[in-house]
Amino acid sequence: MRTTPSLAEILEERAARDPEAVQYRFLHRGEVDDGVEVVTRAALAARARSLAARLVEESSPGDRVLLLYPPGLETFVAFFACLYAGVIAVPMTPPDPQRLAQTLPRLLSVVARSGAALALSTPAVVEAAGALREMFPELAALRMMADDGRAAEATSFEARGARARGAVAFLQFTSGSLGAPKGVVVTDAGLLANLEMIRVGMVMGPTTPGVFWLPHHHDMGFIGGGLEFVYCGAPCTMLSPVAFIQRPARWLRAITRFGGVVAGGPSFAYEHCARRVADDELAGLDLRTWSVAFVGAEPVRAATLERFAR
Repeated sequence: MRTTPSLAEILEERAARDPEAVQYRFLHRGEVDDGVEVVTRAALAARARSLAARLVEESSPGDRVLLLYPPGLETFVAFFACLYAGVIAVPMTPPDPQRLAQTLPRLLSVVARSGAALALSTPAVVEAAGALREMFPELAALRMMADDGRAAEATSFEARGARARGAVAFLQFTSGSLGAPKGVVVTDAGLLANLEMIRVGMVMGPTTPGVFWLPHHHDMGFIGGGLEFVYCGAPCTMLSPVAFIQRPARWLRAITRFGGVVAGGPSFAYEHCARRVADDELAGLDLRTWSVAFVGAEPVRAATLERFAR
């Protein structure tokens, strides 16, 4: 018998207790005062249930479903929809039309290895993928389902039964930069254990908001930079990797504006800020709330962190 609530149940409990609390923000242009999308806990749960009602009609329990979203909050809505619908999410980035030779092979490999027969994405990506399906027979059997991001009425929808503790939450695939992408099976229990370790290690809770720019298909951005904040009950502000690369000061301004306590990335992130944030961009920054600055995925270089701190 399950004794620990699943992540979907945690979202439902938080949405019922404090429905108007902000769960996620996304800075569409990377700026703190332009193009800010806000999703409350209640809205996240409602949108996920609405999408899950459609998924139930298009899938069977245990099916693999690709989440092919560009940067944005849709990936997290779709993930919770998969939990509700009893299907297995496979988050990954859509192939880049400008770099198909590099990015399309990964999609083809993940489709083959995961056994996914359905993909969720925005209407624009679904339309663009139509041409690829005609060009590549390997994608012919992959059905595309457009998600316009709106929460329709789904009052009659009920989740597909209680999730067993050993249920698979999602499949995490490697980048494939050193060979064919390899998939890791992440169970509900494994995900919750990971989230609890992050909470304890980073001393996180309802008063520790985060600010992240990491890719949503990557485990550091998906789990640590997204799901963790539903788990611990704090809001998270996000911007796209491109927005950060173009102007790294945007990340620091978002930490300042939204009182970020937890933020981080690979060593490159700190090096990029040290090199590219101009002196005049330092005006108005206040990073005193930022108490957990983590480094992941690369060696920690003391010289880089010293330059960043200065």
